[in-house]
Amino acid sequence: MSITNPELNDRDKTISELGISAAKYESKIKKKIHEKASQIDEILFEHFEINEERRDEILREIAIRTNEDPREVPSYNPDAITEPGEDFEELIKDLLLHITLKIVREDDDGIVPLGDREISEDPLITRIEEEFVQIFGEGAEDRLAEIDQILGDKQPDAGAYPNVGNWLINDLFDYHLRRFNNRPILWRLTTERLVSDPAVEGFGCLIDYHQLDSGIFDRIESRYLEPLKTEYRKQRNVADQRRTDSNLTTTEQAEAAESYEQYESALAQINEFQEAALELGSSHLPGRSEDIASVAAKLKPQVVKFRKRTANRLETLDELVKQMDPDEFEDHFSPTFLERVNENREEWLDALRDLETACEAYSQGQEPPVEAHLYDLFPYFDDLVGSTHYGSNGIFFINYYFSKGEKFLDAGEPREGLEGQARLLAELAAETNKDVELGEEIKEGCNEISKALPSDWEERASQEVLSSGYSPIKKHGVMINIQPFAEHRLVPEVVEDKVL
Repeated sequence: MSITNPELNDRDKTISELGISAAKYESKIKKKIHEKASQIDEILFEHFEINEERRDEILREIAIRTNEDPREVPSYNPDAITEPGEDFEELIKDLLLHITLKIVREDDDGIVPLGDREISEDPLITRIEEEFVQIFGEGAEDRLAEIDQILGDKQPDAGAYPNVGNWLINDLFDYHLRRFNNRPILWRLTTERLVSDPAVEGFGCLIDYHQLDSGIFDRIESRYLEPLKTEYRKQRNVADQRRTDSNLTTTEQAEAAESYEQYESALAQINEFQEAALELGSSHLPGRSEDIASVAAKLKPQVVKFRKRTANRLETLDELVKQMDPDEFEDHFSPTFLERVNENREEWLDALRDLETACEAYSQGQEPPVEAHLYDLFPYFDDLVGSTHYGSNGIFFINYYFSKGEKFLDAGEPREGLEGQARLLAELAAETNKDVELGEEIKEGCNEISKALPSDWEERASQEVLSSGYSPIKKHGVMINIQPFAEHRLVPEVVEDKVL
């Protein structure tokens, strides 16, 4: 399917003309898709030798079941399009979002300030302008002016592109959430929610989730907040003098008083932000009982022993398979016994190794943080060992079959003089009770630990993120990593409504 790409990179075209080109291109694609769909239908009908009457019945049934009548032929006439499509404004927002993603991703620290008060580096709107120059050259200002008129009706009295600037600060993040199914890779940080009745937003920025790490607050503080506080204090002092300056007009004094309140509010917000950052950067130990560490430390050598015993018994079984006639083996055990063992043996041994890791982690006490998934190994042990019933798929089930070799035992031990397969059957039977007893002891320890720890994965994952001070763990996903920001009101309220 060959369709000529639209000329969207023509620097001389207006935004509206580019919108028309995009609408024509979309119409051509839809027309071609419909043509191909009709051709595929025809091929299928012919292949299965479906006559016209039956075809009409099938298409009529599709129309009833899907509310889309495949017998209707849509009208596509790209050349007749003279206006941008209905999604024109959304295409413009997509463009701004795309450029913003590029800017934040390429930023050296993954932090891009939003407001025009930032003095350490250019705010987002300035960088958007620079990107437009790269795209549209000398026509960049005109293209941005067009977009500004589409996004709102504010006039450029106090600066260029007020509607674009307003959208970037107030609406971009919400739009990003909608386009990314509420799993943002751009995070919007704000100080505005940290005080009641904020006069302005003291500080706001976008951060790149992929560059997010434990040093995020240190970078924000040193590169943005401290320089900003210095500037705010200076401007507040100037406004403080002007609001009581009798040489100024009443209007000028009122404007100075308003500025003073704004700078006071901004400074208060930043102070609260720094307090929240300090709190998030501090250790948040999960408060586990010392008994858990003691039980886990005692449990680990038992698990190691159980794993090695299981591995050894499986090796003995492998040797028995080599020596024993296949028909005799099936008669002694069962036709499906070996297949079931081989299907599960790798899972059994891997799970026991993982349980050893979990025991080691929880035996360390409060630090270092324990990976959230390790808890699951403790309640899983019950399923892992199962029961000695022949229908179980747990480790214990092999003991049902191994116990059939008890006729080769004396006082629970292999009889003297046994050789070959009889000796192997006796060895397997002799260890049956010991394995079950050890497994039951481990099960008790696992149950004790699992009852003492939070069973909710999200709670454990959050503890892992905060245990040594905020340190994002990307494998836990956006929701877990952004939750501490939401709890401290460092992100817009929409995060609580849409993301969490």
